This record gives sequence, C-alpha cells and structure tokens, in this order.
Amino acid sequence: DVNSEMIDWMNFAIFHNAWMISSHLGGSGGSKQGNSCWTTVESLIDKCVTQCLLSSELHSMCRWNTFPLLVQIVTESFAWHQLIIQSCIRMLHPMGRKKKKGGGLDRNQSPVLHAVRGSVDCLYRVIQDIRVWLAEKINMPEDEKLESLLTLVRRGEDHDSILPGSVLQIVEAAACLGERELRGESICESLQNWSSAEVARKIINSQNLQLLEFDRICNVKLTFLGALKHSF
Repeated sequence: DVNSEMIDWMNFAIFHNAWMISSHLGGSGGSKQGNSCWTTVESLIDKCVTQCLLSSELHSMCRWNTFPLLVQIVTESFAWHQLIIQSCIRMLHPMGRKKKKGGGLDRNQSPVLHAVRGSVDCLYRVIQDIRVWLAEKINMPEDEKLESLLTLVRRGEDHDSILPGSVLQIVEAAACLGERELRGESICESLQNWSSAEVARKIINSQNLQLLEFDRICNVKLTFLGALKHSF
C-alpha cells in the first residue's frame, strides 16, 4: 500500500535523478546510469499513483485514506520533478545562444532529451488517469455517496472500541431521550435537530469541494505539461 514513506522514497529518487543529471549532463549529454534514474522515477510515479487509485476504489472514497497521499504526490513530488524537467529543457535549449556550426547539440539524439520527453509523457498520462478517477467521484450521485458513508460509519457500532459508528450510536440514542433536567435545554434542543444523514451530507459536500479543487490543480498541471510536450 502507498504511505508517506513510499512518497519520501519517490522524492528521494527524484532528487537523486537531479544530482545524476548535474553530474552527467555536461559531458556526453547522458549516461546509461543517468537514464536508469529517469526510468526509476517514472516507475515509482506509476506505481504510487496506481496504488492510490486502486486503494481508493477498494476502500471507497468515503474512507478518504489515500486522497491526501494522492494530493501530496501531485502537489509535491510532481512539482519537484516538473522543475527538474524544466531545468533540463533550459540547459538543452539555452535561450539566446546561437547554435554553432557542426558543434551544436543534436536535440533529437540527446539521451537526456529523450528521457525528459518520456517523463513529460509519464506525468501527463498519470495526471489524466487521476482526472478520470476524480470525474467518477465528483459525478457519483449524492444518494449513493450518502449511503456508502453511512454504511461505512455504522460498521463500527458492533465493536467495543470507540469508532465513528460508536459515537454516532451514542448521539442518536441521546437524541431519542428527553431528560431535559439532566442535559439542559440548549443541549436537548441541539440533539432534537440532530440528523445523521444531514451530518453525512455535509461531510460529502466538503469532500466534493476538495475533489473539485484538486481537479482544478490537476487541470492546470495537465495544461502546462501539454504545452511543454509541444515545446521541444
């Protein structure tokens, strides 16, 4: 399963790749070892995102356990890798420098340039997959989300440990009892207005806002990567 430690390893691979680039780019433009670093980064990106999406499907979006990790991958790991890609493009295509006759860089044959193109394609493809997943979650009927969330929460009612379902059961039981003398008027009035479905609906609405914002971020990155693909 994907966890924060796996993301740390992916970030380490991204920065190790950057170090390898700085070590080898000044020479022949790349090396087998340097190219393998690009491949490792792309493999980790594919694996982490795929595992996040699969885990979300298995456990339902209502658990919300892998969503923060997915956001971290896109906003942190992808951002670092994107900066490295941009730096490579600038080094391979220095602005304002005239190409020397017979001694210029053959861009189509540069191993680093091929690696950069592969990484741009990888990020573009993965973010597209994330947006497909987001669209499915955003467009899911609200009643289906509500039923899924309430079913998930109420699974904890049969356990002795304090789980969300246990808390829900306590509040619902208290709402059914009067006992104004023991609880006070204000508490009793609040309990009378308590609705598990309404609380779940508010949670779902909050989740939808986060999904929409994340989709906006992914769309911005996808637009940028699309432009980058056609720039070299």
